[in-house]
Amino acid sequence: MKKKLASYVPIQDYKRYQTNKLPSKMKSIIQIFSITIIAIFIVSSTYAQSEFTKSDKFVNEKGELIDGNFTVENRIDNENEVVKKFYYDKEGRLAFQRNYDFEGNLMYDMEGVAIYEYQIDGKNNVTEERYFDEQKYFYQPNQIGAALIKRKFNRESQLLEISFFIDNETSIEYGTATIQYEYTENGSLAYERHLDDKGNLVDFCAPIVLIEFDGNNRVVKRSFMTSSKEVCGRFMDDDEDEVAVIEYEYLNDTVVQKAYNKDGKLLETIDA
Repeated sequence: MKKKLASYVPIQDYKRYQTNKLPSKMKSIIQIFSITIIAIFIVSSTYAQSEFTKSDKFVNEKGELIDGNFTVENRIDNENEVVKKFYYDKEGRLAFQRNYDFEGNLMYDMEGVAIYEYQIDGKNNVTEERYFDEQKYFYQPNQIGAALIKRKFNRESQLLEISFFIDNETSIEYGTATIQYEYTENGSLAYERHLDDKGNLVDFCAPIVLIEFDGNNRVVKRSFMTSSKEVCGRFMDDDEDEVAVIEYEYLNDTVVQKAYNKDGKLLETIDA
């Protein structure tokens, strides 16, 4: 039986890291953690101390602006009784989002997040994302992934590195902690390397991905590889129907994804 190919959006599509198209989820990596917090007057875990978030200084306790350098857009979710407040800087870039209940208290959304914060460089690249719950603790959306994401870009705004953290200093311990990109001189190819928190290539999935771009810097092909750069299935389990290559075709507003196994057999086509 064929495995269902989940829609895979290219992580290296730079426009997704522009402020106006922030990703709602990080889908390229899945980690599950179980965290126990013990606090008896003395904090014994970094998770047991809430943060003074950067956006706190721009709003009052009800989320109303106290800084004229920002504007706010309110979106009301009547079904979940949440008011989502989106705060934009003078350039119109989304700087942070805070969610409140109808009484004006911080409230988590369907992702479990109450506060989203974004740090943006002069070229509109999102260099940092932070997620907090309603008590202002760092929060991993849906208990999966990172509570803090940091990105580095080169002068051409090409993504060089993504790092995943559970707080200000602690890298994700299990799975991919860092993704690094190395480009050819003309920028038409890039190697994507998945590293653990010790800086070693991961061993639970293809640790290297060869990415090919077209003249518009759009991803047209992703090939999953072993540490020796041999094409392999994404999870390296030798399943003949495991995805090894994904090709992308851009048709107006539609991206057609074609998935192949390592022998070149077409497994599935998806209109994304």
